[in-house]
Amino acid sequence: MLWNYCLNICFSSAFKAKCPMIKKSTPILILALALMPIIACQQPSRIEDLNKQSHKYQTAVRWANLEGAVSYIDPAQQKTIFPELDQWIRENKTVDFKVLKVGMHPSNIKAELLVELSYYEIAYETLKQKRQVQTWAYHAAQKAWLLEHIETL
Repeated sequence: MLWNYCLNICFSSAFKAKCPMIKKSTPILILALALMPIIACQQPSRIEDLNKQSHKYQTAVRWANLEGAVSYIDPAQQKTIFPELDQWIRENKTVDFKVLKVGMHPSNIKAELLVELSYYEIAYETLKQKRQVQTWAYHAAQKAWLLEHIETL
């Protein structure tokens, strides 16, 4: 509906008569209007993909699925993250997680998530919470977000 309204204004002869520059810039305006939905949809799609990937990773950790969790870690960082994750799963039972904040870098290929984990230490059965900053990067070859770094606060 908005599209039809814009086209009617651009192509109306009364409007063109008042603004002679419109004749020259109409194709540019039409192209810009046509590309707007495409450009607008790209970033939410990346953010949506990031949310899905991080949720799958957190769920794998919650259910102590080490193999599943590792599949969301950047292969170049697995040697660093795997031992800590393995120890975490052996010593703790994650019962809940919340993504408190998502910070997308201007490049839209890196993001930092502030995640709060609720967990029990298996040895003590005391409910605790901790926060992590997880750094995720978009890998175009895999068309996926992968975890690169975890910093416990």
